[in-house]
Amino acid sequence: MKKTFLVALMVGFFVSILGCGGGGGGSSDDGSSNDGTTPSTEPAYRIEHQGDVFQVPSYVDGQMMRVIVKNKTNLMVDGMTVRVVYAEFSADELEDRIRIQELVTDEEGLCLFEIPRYDGEGERLVTISLPRASEIEEVVMTIRYVIDEALPTRVMINDDNQAEISLELNEDVKVLFVVLNAWGDPVSNVETEIIVGEEYTDNYYCVTDDHGLAAFHFTAGETSGSTVFRIQVIDYPAVMAEVIISWTDDSPVYIEMLNPSRWEGDTPVMQAYVGNSVDITFFVDGNNKGPSVGVMIMVAYPASASDVTDVDGIATITIPASQFAGWDADKVWVVGKDDIYLDFKIEYIQP
Repeated sequence: MKKTFLVALMVGFFVSILGCGGGGGGSSDDGSSNDGTTPSTEPAYRIEHQGDVFQVPSYVDGQMMRVIVKNKTNLMVDGMTVRVVYAEFSADELEDRIRIQELVTDEEGLCLFEIPRYDGEGERLVTISLPRASEIEEVVMTIRYVIDEALPTRVMINDDNQAEISLELNEDVKVLFVVLNAWGDPVSNVETEIIVGEEYTDNYYCVTDDHGLAAFHFTAGETSGSTVFRIQVIDYPAVMAEVIISWTDDSPVYIEMLNPSRWEGDTPVMQAYVGNSVDITFFVDGNNKGPSVGVMIMVAYPASASDVTDVDGIATITIPASQFAGWDADKVWVVGKDDIYLDFKIEYIQP
C-alpha cells in the first residue's frame, strides 16, 4: 500500500504522547539509559524553533524567541538546558547577558529567549544547542530584522481547531487564514493562492481583507478522500500554511492494530528485530457498520507519517529500523478526529 508522509507546518500544533525515548528502553531526560540497554544511535532529542529565517521588527525591545525540546517519540522534555548564542553582533551592540543565554525547559519543553534589539534592517545568525546532549547537532537560524510593516512574514490558521478537519461527503467548510507582519499585526490587501487542494475549492485566489484574513471555501468530494490544503502568499513562497482535510461517508469510531506481536494489558506491542523496519497495519471501523474507507490516519513517530484506509478500512504505517534494543511509545489517530486514537508500543529485539 502506498504510504504518504506529511509534515504539518502549522504554528502551535504539537502532539505529545506518553512514553520514553526510542531504542533505549526507558531513557532519562539526559539521554542515558536506566535499564542497562544501549541508547539508540537515532537522535534522542530534537529542537523545534521559529524557522530557518525568523523575521522580527527593528527598533523594538523585549522580543522573544520560542524553542521547544522534544524526544524521539515527540514527547516534550522538561528540565533540559538550552543554550542560545548570538555571535554576529559587535561588542558595543550587545550585552554579554544577551549574547549567550541558557535557560531550562519547562514542563511543556519550552524556553523563551530574549531577542536582541537592532536599529535597522539586516540579518544575524543565532545558534541553538543542548549542552547536556552534545551529540545533538546545533541548530543555526537567521534573525532577520525588518522595518516594512506591510511585509507579510507568516501565515496562520485563524482557528486552531481547523488544523485537521474531518468532513462528510460533499460537505462544505470555510477555512480562514490570517497573514501577519513581523510585529504580529494582520496585513491587508495581500494576494494569496491555493497551491495544494485547489480541485476542492471554488476560489483558488484570495486577497486579504482589512483584518488580514483570506477565506477559502472547501467542498469535500463525492467519494472518501483526503488532501493537504495549503495556501501561499504570492511573491513570498516561503510564507505559507496548511490544513489536513479528510472526508468519508461513515464516521470512524475506533482504531485497531491488526498485527500486534503481543499485548501489555490493553496496549498492543509490535516487535521488530534490531536493524529491520516493520509495517504496522491498522483497521478503522465506521460506526460498527464495517470499514471506514478513505480515512487518513497519522502517527506521532515517525513524525507525522500517515496513510489512507483502503476499501477494507486498512491503512499501513512503516516504522523505521532501530540499531539497538529497547522500546518506543507511539500513538495513531484519525486526522480531524483527535479523540479517536490508539496508544501502542514498538519493541526492538535482538535477532
